[in-house]
Amino acid sequence: MAPSSLVQRGVDQLNKLLLTKIRGLMLGQLQLCGTNKSSISAAILTTGLVYFVVKNIIYRLYFHPLARLPGPPVDWIPFLGNFRELLQNDTCGPEKKWAKQYGPITRTFGLFNQPRVILNDPLLVKQVLTSQQYDFPKGRRNASFLANILGRGLLVAEGEVHKRQRKLLNPAFSLQSVKGLTSFVYDPTFELFKHWDGALAISDEPIAMEISRWMSHVTLDIIGLAAFGERFNMVKYNGDSNKVNRLSQAYATIFDPNNPQILSILEFLIPSIRSIPTERNRQYNRAVQWLREESEMLVLRGIKRVKSGDSKNDRSLLSIMVNFVDDRTGKEMTPDELREQCMTFLAAG
Repeated sequence: MAPSSLVQRGVDQLNKLLLTKIRGLMLGQLQLCGTNKSSISAAILTTGLVYFVVKNIIYRLYFHPLARLPGPPVDWIPFLGNFRELLQNDTCGPEKKWAKQYGPITRTFGLFNQPRVILNDPLLVKQVLTSQQYDFPKGRRNASFLANILGRGLLVAEGEVHKRQRKLLNPAFSLQSVKGLTSFVYDPTFELFKHWDGALAISDEPIAMEISRWMSHVTLDIIGLAAFGERFNMVKYNGDSNKVNRLSQAYATIFDPNNPQILSILEFLIPSIRSIPTERNRQYNRAVQWLREESEMLVLRGIKRVKSGDSKNDRSLLSIMVNFVDDRTGKEMTPDELREQCMTFLAAG
């Protein structure tokens, strides 16, 4: 049995035992309270509080199987685990420190003291991500969060769905196919050079440029040509929303660096926050909808080109995927599957 399955089985058994004990305590409290409504309410509240404390402090910190692994002590604030230290430091700062201090396998505690494992050894990472990847499925929360932005493509799919998608995508990422994509890098890069060279030519003083934004533009242009056979013209028009499609606006909204880090983390931990009708949530949900709509349009145009015979010189990944037929089932990738893969490619840009 897989290591992750053994751990999960032990956790499930301990949870069942804990719930049985709590139910027994609750029934005892109710019998003592009789029919008095206020007493019953107090008993329910007390039992719920006891369960919450036992599960999130006593069990997770001392009896959970992962609690035995080496790792940093929890914060002095109850239920925060190591969450506060992660927020107060640079990205990956605490993780690097813990790797040096505790070795290749480090246990940390997240919000409500949820145990987490960080792998710092390349061989262990390879085992989880490649050689035994199907024994270590992604958590539901992680998969749901990623699917909004990446689609349910190769990076999010699990099990048999992932195996089928990987088999269908293999021809698109063969050595010959990848070599054929290298020429697509030239045009957007040269366009970027012309923009920068022109800006420097008209200024006698040093100028500041937002490199990360330009890199995002040029990468999205390369993805457009290599993955879909289409010109997004992000570099040419500097992402002008009036001259390019909605993809740029959508990604700018989703990955807006001005969004508070704490809010983004809370939205990941508590997805229901996205349902609150705030202006930021409305913009985010609209951006996600745009991603899906634009991905669908890209796929439909790609299928139309292939079926009409206009794709003879089209070496894009989409064209290869549309043409591929599973030799075992005789089926092609469906438009929905193609759209999910397109969202993954777009997010890479």
